[in-house]
Amino acid sequence: MKTTFFFLFGLLILGACTNVNRGERIQKLDQITASLDSLEKVISANPSDSSFGMSERAHDIEFRFKQFYFADSVDRVLANKINDMKQARKTLGHLHNDCLNLLKGCNEMKESLRLLRYDIENADGDRKKYDEYISYEESKMNMLTRMGADYIDERGKAYATYDLLFVELNTFSMDLLETYEKKKKRANKLIPNTK
Repeated sequence: MKTTFFFLFGLLILGACTNVNRGERIQKLDQITASLDSLEKVISANPSDSSFGMSERAHDIEFRFKQFYFADSVDRVLANKINDMKQARKTLGHLHNDCLNLLKGCNEMKESLRLLRYDIENADGDRKKYDEYISYEESKMNMLTRMGADYIDERGKAYATYDLLFVELNTFSMDLLETYEKKKKRANKLIPNTK
């Protein structure tokens, strides 16, 4: 009788510990999921949809300067502005893919968290590795958070540089193109048509 009592008492304690561990693990997964939802909202609120068009327009400006800007001396201020726009263009070029990769990573992680939660709630899979799996998900969350912060930072800098310089550099480069076209027309008038 004593043996049965101690056996049942041991099972009761083991079951209570398992439920406590299960609750703690579920709570950790809920925290990770909440962080993931917050990250996804921030990324979705800062889309990169317009970055490709901005990158193309910046490339056009760069092309016009390469083709039509000739000066006897280097204007350092202008050169710095052109270089800043070039750096912004490069960043803008990969922002869209970065955004899509982040959102894809969030969706994949949601699914893995859902499956892990299901396993823990139903005591499926290798129970000894639950804590290891949770740590792995936490490390993935930390990596996604860093990538998200980098994306937001790069996006902010690139958009600010573009907004600051676009009108000035676009106007100047279009003036260069117009001057080139006028010179070309004058040159064509001077050359007699031999037909």
